[in-house]
Amino acid sequence: MFLERNQDALKREGFSDINMLIEDSLYELNEAQVEKLEADQYQMEEQAEIENAIKSYEEARNQVICVNCRRAILIPAIVNHKSVNSCPACGFYTTESCLHQILQAANAHADHCTGSIGYGLEAGSDDTILAACNQCDLWDLFSL
Repeated sequence: MFLERNQDALKREGFSDINMLIEDSLYELNEAQVEKLEADQYQMEEQAEIENAIKSYEEARNQVICVNCRRAILIPAIVNHKSVNSCPACGFYTTESCLHQILQAANAHADHCTGSIGYGLEAGSDDTILAACNQCDLWDLFSL
């Protein structure tokens, strides 16, 4: 019915084969849909990558590298019936509150010295950490 009513007008506009025009229009529509689906898929993959990167960042932000050897991440452990953060590489361990004090002292020390601080249990003690710098005269004691 549409074709019969508009066939002369379509021919005047340069469309000789209306069926071919319809097929071309459908092909272009399908091609556009495919492109949109591909773009949507790409966007979903990008979003998943961003979410994974954020998750990894947030997990890493809560981890502390061993202040003693600087080779491993401190992990939760129990030592002498105390909950501590322990280094699997060097055996260093400390409580959460002691670690906070150590990090504050290390940051303050780094403001005026480039030396490296070594940590260990004070001789004859199993609950006091001794900190000493290899360059300046810094030494400090931290209680577990």
